[in-house]
Parts: sequence; C-alpha cells; structure tokens
Amino acid sequence: MPAYSLDLEGPEERTFVESHDFPNEMRPGATFTHDGWTWQVIEVATKQFDAPGQPVLTLRCIPA
Repeated sequence: MPAYSLDLEGPEERTFVESHDFPNEMRPGATFTHDGWTWQVIEVATKQFDAPGQPVLTLRCIPA
C-alpha cells in the first residue's frame, strides 16, 4: 500500500495530513474520500526535506 502526505486545499481552510495509505498509486486526476469530503489530486510532489515518519511524496488536492 503506498502512503502519501496530503495537502488538502479546502474551501474554508488548508489542511496537512502527515500520512495516508492508499490501495493503489495515486496520480493527478485521481479522486478519493477523506474525512467526509471527496478530493481530486492536482499534483504529486516530492518533499524537499526529509520528514521522519512521513512519506516522501505529497498529494496536493482540491475538493472534487
């Protein structure tokens, strides 16, 4: 199971989730549900700095 950090750009606020597991690799355009919202991936980014205990990749997402 691949794990990603989530950068969720919601309509009211921006939220960062340190780690979230997915059954498959995520790519731009993919959608998923988290915390009662449906999100669309707009970018898969590599972190510039090591964050111990966090995945290397972050999904930047907007409400779908």
